[in-house]
Amino acid sequence: MMTLERLPSLLHPVEGHLRRLARTWINDGADGCRLRYGDEVVVIDGRCDEDRLVSAPFGGLLHDWHWEVGTDRRNTERVEAEADLLGELAARNEEVGQVAGALLESGDQLLAIYDLARSSLSRATGAERRRIAVADALRLTGASCAALVGGEETAYVGDDAVAARMLPWSGDSTRTAMRRVDGVGDVAIRPFPDRADGTLLLASGPDRRFTTADLKLIDAISFFAGGLIALERMKSDAVRGALIERDAETAAKLAQMLLPRESPDIDGLDVAGRCDPARLAGGDFYLWIPTGDHVVVAVGDVSGKGLGAALVMTMVVRTTTRLALESNIPDPHELFRQLARHLTDYLSEAGVFITMVIGVYRRDGDTIRLANAGHSPVLVGNADGFANLPPTAPPLGVMEDMIADTVELPFVPGDVVVMGTDGLVEQENAERAQLGDEWIADHIAGLAGDPACVVVDSLFAAVERHAGDTAASDDRTAVVIRREKSSCTN
Repeated sequence: MMTLERLPSLLHPVEGHLRRLARTWINDGADGCRLRYGDEVVVIDGRCDEDRLVSAPFGGLLHDWHWEVGTDRRNTERVEAEADLLGELAARNEEVGQVAGALLESGDQLLAIYDLARSSLSRATGAERRRIAVADALRLTGASCAALVGGEETAYVGDDAVAARMLPWSGDSTRTAMRRVDGVGDVAIRPFPDRADGTLLLASGPDRRFTTADLKLIDAISFFAGGLIALERMKSDAVRGALIERDAETAAKLAQMLLPRESPDIDGLDVAGRCDPARLAGGDFYLWIPTGDHVVVAVGDVSGKGLGAALVMTMVVRTTTRLALESNIPDPHELFRQLARHLTDYLSEAGVFITMVIGVYRRDGDTIRLANAGHSPVLVGNADGFANLPPTAPPLGVMEDMIADTVELPFVPGDVVVMGTDGLVEQENAERAQLGDEWIADHIAGLAGDPACVVVDSLFAAVERHAGDTAASDDRTAVVIRREKSSCTN
């Protein structure tokens, strides 16, 4: 294993950044960070498991080197961005050295370029780093005025009058340019790299022109300072992203706590459910609410994904539960009418709608009442086969005066109702093939005699086998209601 002390000279200027990036990764939950050159490995921090490793090659002269982080594949873009930037930054350090050696004649300038690469600019952060970049640019090039435009502030050093005439040219900040301005001289315009917000402008002074050597030096300064600012921003974004992810995870846990954890203890009824969000937080939900002589069972899907859908879901679950408990004889039609009255304005403002199915079963009854607000799949049947229950109303959030027709179906021992969400039937595999509604009907027909929890687990296992390595495209939810013989039945 190679040690940090044996790193090539091109990587020495970014060694500190490697250590800081590695520490940020580990604070974000990564196993470790390392460099790889062929079979040689340099561990920066932590330990890297070969089975959980994201690798990206550096750019430029270091293309044979790889930046590797022990993290989830979803962080690949971040690893690649850091590798590109670190490689380019190391290459620009090399260019600074070459330009300094070949073109700079005075010892003071050589010391200054060394300072740029090694000292205050590298250690500074935020607004301080911008101000130092401007001052160093002015000192190294002998310009009469230097400015950095963009981001949080405009910083400049030099003659106020020259700055006032130079700064309007920052409008050309999307591309490298050179302008000759009366009373100002040459104005060199150098945008920072894409990930750094800012443009460096330098004025030569009215009695001087920038030489080719000056322009190369300006390019190197711009890229070097911009690279450091970009690294600082990436670090801040990583910290901010970790905080957002933590908040989302907390919200997801709170939302999942609203869903039933145990099946209801109802004589003659076997009920089981499961919800797997595609992200930390999702918009699928299910619930069962015993109310006196009845039990209300529902499954819903909030349009959209992520934290926003989860927040809407919590509102719907709480409202549905309250309305069901307030009703002496709950009816799917009346529950949907009340839900539409309470939630339509809220859903409209949130820009979402909800597909939902509600079923009501009376204890020891031989029927089940169902209403379907644009939801799928909903299947009813037994070992002889299953049929899909089509929608009897539009989704919640479409109209306040909602009428959801109730369908009353026989529900005797051996009958099964399956309420799912589209994350089950629309899951794609590597060939982008979906399972489809017909598959779920055929699958559960062979399981109609099994306990509800077995049917639910079998559905999810089949979907996971179909998906293989393809990530879940949507939340997956299923509730199975199975009619059994009552313990009072002879």
